[in-house]
Formats: sequence, structure tokens, C-alpha cells
Amino acid sequence: MSSRLVQCGIVVAVLAGMGAPSALAQKTTGQASGGATAPEKPKVKAIACPTGKTTCRRGELLVVAGRGMEFATTVVFEGRKGRRDDRSARPTAAVGEMLTVEVPSSARSGRIKVVTRGIGASRSRTALRVKAKARVAPPAPDPTITGPSTFPIQGTWEILDTYVTKFGGGRGHQGQDVFAKCGTPLVAPTAAKVTHVKYHSAAGHYIVMKNADGHSYAMMHMLKKSPLSVGDELQPGTPVGQVGETGRASGCHLHFELWTAPGWYEGGEPIDPLPQLRAWAAAAGK
Repeated sequence: MSSRLVQCGIVVAVLAGMGAPSALAQKTTGQASGGATAPEKPKVKAIACPTGKTTCRRGELLVVAGRGMEFATTVVFEGRKGRRDDRSARPTAAVGEMLTVEVPSSARSGRIKVVTRGIGASRSRTALRVKAKARVAPPAPDPTITGPSTFPIQGTWEILDTYVTKFGGGRGHQGQDVFAKCGTPLVAPTAAKVTHVKYHSAAGHYIVMKNADGHSYAMMHMLKKSPLSVGDELQPGTPVGQVGETGRASGCHLHFELWTAPGWYEGGEPIDPLPQLRAWAAAAGK
């Protein structure tokens, strides 16, 4: 049986990472009250892209937070001065004080206007910066790493295949996020040699290891510095650290990267690690 976390908690963590207000995150965990509610005039309080900032690529989902978002009928991307380059889109989802909307393919940088038909409209105080659509990630490869192995998280974990957590994801994400409680043990998935043990402002505490065929595994946002050293030889299941949220992370999770030979930033390329992670999980009976 697959190990799982309570999904609501993970969604709240993701929303927090995207810059949504804490009140919004709390509201998504509650239950809807009975009876109809009269529509109210919208009031935009904040906007956030998948990175948690106000720069989105075309095709990404923009989060708009504020009052009356559940009644919104249209979101206008106003672009430059005048209406010539305005682009309108319908919300893709709306819950309480939040709505999501896909950034149109021809949208330009500018303020956002939320409209509730027959009630009113509200503009964002902050302009949205719009960038070109991200390059589509290549299809996920079949698992290619064979031999003795184990899943890198030794405990309860959850993989979410969402645009925020997966490889590519419209934001240049070079790995797969796997959620688990902070402090959950991390281990080497296969026999490998340690090549990096460092700290980075975005990656937090991380370790990189390389197996015999040149594939590299990078494990990031660890709770603290790994006790291992560069050059250490590892076997499947060798402890390497613990799940954390160091660096630029919201919610305890492992950011796991898989690179082709000759390795991590040595001429190899990052590939979608999800098929390999699922293969390791299946081999471990999870």
C-alpha cells in the first residue's frame, strides 16, 4: 500500500509557497456553509505566480487573492495603457478568497482586473510581469537504473504530480518534489559515490551522488548538512540526511533530481525522475 500524507496539508503548503495569504490557506481547509450567499464586489489584495512572485509565463496559472473572488466572472490582463492589448480569461477555479486563472497566450505585462458581472471590478495594485511560454518538457523517460535499490525516503511520503511539484511544470523545475514530515530519514537509492555536500540559498542543504553508470541524484532542502563527505562510497539504504525545508522551500519535502551521465552539471542533463521514483517505490512494495 502506498505511503501517503493528508493531502489538504500539502495543498496548504503549496499555496503558502505561492505567496497566498495565510487566511486564504486556512479557508481552503474548511467546509462550505449551507445556503446561498449574495455576490459581493471583488477586492483584489494580492496576486502570485507558481514561484510565489509576480512574474508568470504565458500558460501558467495565476493566483488572485482577495474578497469576493468566488463570484468573479472574468479576469482582464490589462497590458499597456488603453484597451488594445487587453486580454480576458475566465477563472479556472475559485474557492472562497482565491481564484486561479491561466495567463492568456497573448497577454502582456500590466495590472490585473477582476470583474464580477453586474456587481463591480477591482484592479491589482501590483502589475503582473508576463514572460514567454516555457519550453515544453520532453516526455518522461522509462526507468533506466537497474540493480539493488530502495526509495530515497524511509517513512511516510506523498508524490503529487502537479504543475507546481513536477519536473518542468512551466517554471523550469529540474526535479520532483516528494512531501514528507521534516526529520524523515533520507537514504541513497542505489550504490553511489558522494560528489557534493553543500548549502545554497535556494536549494538549502543538499547532497549529490553519482552511480557507476554516471547518473547523478541530487537531494535538496534537507533539514541540516549531511554527515557524509565528498568521496564517500554508499550502498542502497545508506543514510544521507533528513527531509527538511531549508533554502527556498515551503513545507517539508525532498526535491529530487535525476541527471544523465556524465552527471550533475558535468555535461549531463536533468530528466524527469518521476518514473524512476515510482519504479523504486514499486520495487519496495509501496
